[in-house]
Amino acid sequence: MTDQENARLREVLKTVKAKILRERERRMNEENTKNGLIDPVLEALGWNIHDNAEVDREFRAREGGNPVDYALKIQCKPKLFLEAKGLGENLDDPKWTEQVLFYATTAVVDWCVLTNGDEYRFYNATARGKADEKEFCRVKLSEASEDKVVDALAPLSRSDLDGRLIEGRWTAYFVDRRVKTALQELLNGPEEGLLNLIRKKVNDLSRNDIKTSFDRLNVRIESRSPPPPSPTVEGNENGHEPEHTSLAELVQSGVLPTSMKLFAQYKGRDLEATVLPDGGVEFQGRRYGTPSAAGAAAKSTVTGEKLATNGWDFWQVRDSGGQAHKLADLRTALKGKEA
Repeated sequence: MTDQENARLREVLKTVKAKILRERERRMNEENTKNGLIDPVLEALGWNIHDNAEVDREFRAREGGNPVDYALKIQCKPKLFLEAKGLGENLDDPKWTEQVLFYATTAVVDWCVLTNGDEYRFYNATARGKADEKEFCRVKLSEASEDKVVDALAPLSRSDLDGRLIEGRWTAYFVDRRVKTALQELLNGPEEGLLNLIRKKVNDLSRNDIKTSFDRLNVRIESRSPPPPSPTVEGNENGHEPEHTSLAELVQSGVLPTSMKLFAQYKGRDLEATVLPDGGVEFQGRRYGTPSAAGAAAKSTVTGEKLATNGWDFWQVRDSGGQAHKLADLRTALKGKEA
């Protein structure tokens, strides 16, 4: 991103953010979202939105097909598709992701973005895997810091999309995700992985010594710049966890070690998640803010629907003796200690 684009984007973001905060409660239709929120951002990023050779609105990959809202072009060739929804539209609806990925794969365009004018989600349309595995970045203009928003949107700039910034972002995410998974498997299954390596270094310790030491040391893998949290689907009808149900409290108290595996069985399926250092829960490579949100996501992999879930009763852990306990039981135990 050029210095001029950077400065212009920061200026526009102030106006756009103020409009989002003012309008999001009553929502905006798609057309007003494009005109009032998305167009100014694209212009700030160096795109001439009035030049069809650069920004092709209602672009059709094939005659008679449905159009994508924006095709960003380099040398008159589509480089990235951007699909817009109205401000306030829930981007978690899988049909929106499938829609933009379909547009991109049909046109053999690698990159696509789904946005409601506030949140931007980036995808590698041609990557292997499920739709959620193709997403590699998301940012919410109304919540993230200005620096974080500018950094996240940089690959969309006219100057950078012509280069390889977006490819570098995807590659880093893809590699880091695989390395993180491998390290977590070593950390979470020490009897087969890291434990054996440690025993070679300290062969006077027993396997049990090392395993219990892992629990005390609270070894974890963290990214220096973790991706924005995934949206949550909470367990009560108001959409929020009660204040006393913070998983972070259990982590901070030591009742629940970081990186501990959570498990559940639902409709005959075994499901597994991981406790994160900040009290979030990771399920299938994505972060959820609460156990209930992760539980709802886990259930959806079985039923295809997002169902209200009390994650505190849904998820369980095993103690050092192999005994299973619900998260609700650990919460009760913590409250008992505090009393």
